[in-house]
Amino acid sequence: MSRSLSSSSPIQMSNALTWADQLDVSVESSSLETTTPSTLLRLGPKQSAVVQVGVKNKAGVKPGTQCDAKAVVTWGSKDDPKKSSKDFSGQCGIGDYDASESSLGHHRNPDWFNEIKSGIFFHCGLYSVPAFGNKPGPKQDYAEWYGFRMTQPDFPSETYQYHRDTYGENFDYDDFVSNFTAAKFDAEEWMNLVANAGAQYVVPVTKHHDGWALFDFQESVRTYFSMPESFNPAYVKYGWDQHWKGNYFGRPPTNPYTNKSIEYTGYVEVDDIQSPQIEALFYDYETEILWCDIGGPNKAVDVLAPWLNWARDKGRQVTFNDRCGPSGDYSTPEYAGISFKASKFEINRGLDPFSFGYNFMTTDDEYLSGEEIVQTLVDNVVNNGNLLLNGS
Repeated sequence: MSRSLSSSSPIQMSNALTWADQLDVSVESSSLETTTPSTLLRLGPKQSAVVQVGVKNKAGVKPGTQCDAKAVVTWGSKDDPKKSSKDFSGQCGIGDYDASESSLGHHRNPDWFNEIKSGIFFHCGLYSVPAFGNKPGPKQDYAEWYGFRMTQPDFPSETYQYHRDTYGENFDYDDFVSNFTAAKFDAEEWMNLVANAGAQYVVPVTKHHDGWALFDFQESVRTYFSMPESFNPAYVKYGWDQHWKGNYFGRPPTNPYTNKSIEYTGYVEVDDIQSPQIEALFYDYETEILWCDIGGPNKAVDVLAPWLNWARDKGRQVTFNDRCGPSGDYSTPEYAGISFKASKFEINRGLDPFSFGYNFMTTDDEYLSGEEIVQTLVDNVVNNGNLLLNGS
C-alpha cells in the first residue's frame, strides 16, 4: 500500500524557459520506492502544475522516520532524455502524531479534499435575528459580528446606533435567544439545495465567536460566550493573556448605552468546554473538516493529535485549516484575490459583498451573480484552490 512522504512544504520546481512534453515525475530515496509516478503531458514556460507521486517505505523503514529524498523530472526522447531534480527531506510514512506543531505539520489535506473544488459555508446564529451589517459600502461590516459591534459606538457599521434605535438600550444580545427558534429549518431541504447547486462539501458554522453552540452536546449546560464569561472575576484563571489581568477581563460587564455595570449572576464551573465540544464534533458527529477561525492561544495540538491518529486507524481522511493554531493542511484567504499556489488553499467569501451572516440591508442585485460565481470558481480551480461560498 502506498504511504505518504510529508515534507514541511510542497516541493516546487520552476520551469522558466523550456517547452516540455511527456514529463515523468518520480521520487528517489534510500528509504522509499516510487509506486505510482506521475506524468504531465505538457508544461510550457512559466506554467505551473501540481502532481502527486505515490511512494512507500522500503523494508525496515519505520513509518514516521525522517528521511531524505529527491524529486526527479524527466522529459524528452528516449534517445536524448532531459532530467531535473530537487533534494528535500521529510517524514517517510504516516507515524503517530504527537501534540506538537512540528508533528502536526507533517499532516496533509486528503485526496478527496484535493479532488473536490466547491463547498458551501453556512452562517446561522443569534446574529441572524437582527441580521444587520449596514448597507454594502464603506460602512458595511460582517453581520455575524453584531454582538460585538453593538457595544462600539464609534464603529463605522453603526450597529450600536441601530441596536439602540431598534431594540432599546436595555435589550442585551442574549435577549435574541428567545427569537432564535429556527422553526422552519429543514436539513434535508438544505442538503438538496447544496446538491442541486453542484457543491461537493458543506461547512456549517457550529459555534461562532459569540459562543452559541448549534449542536447537541452531552453536557447538560447550554453554553453561551466563554466559560466563564470574560467579565467574570474568575476569568483571569482561564484568560488568553495575563497582560489583561485587572485591565479588562475580570471586570463587571457594562451596558454600552448607559455605562452602568450589569449585575453578574454567576456561572457553572466546568473543567473545560472548548475541547469537549470539539471532540464531540470529531467522534460523535464524525466531522471530516475542522474549520477554525482567528486562532489565538489555544490547546489545538492536544485535541488534533489524538483525532488524526484515530482517523488514520479508522481509515478516515480528515483535514483542518490554518486557523486552528498549528499551520494547518490548507490556507484560507478571505474575500481575497486569487493567484497560483503549490500548497492547497481555499478562498472563502459570501454571496454578500462583505458579510457571511445574513444582512437584510443587502439588496438582491448586490449579491454575486451566477456569472460571477462561475468565474470565481474557475479562477480558484485553475490556481489549485477550492471555493467555499457562503450561502447564508
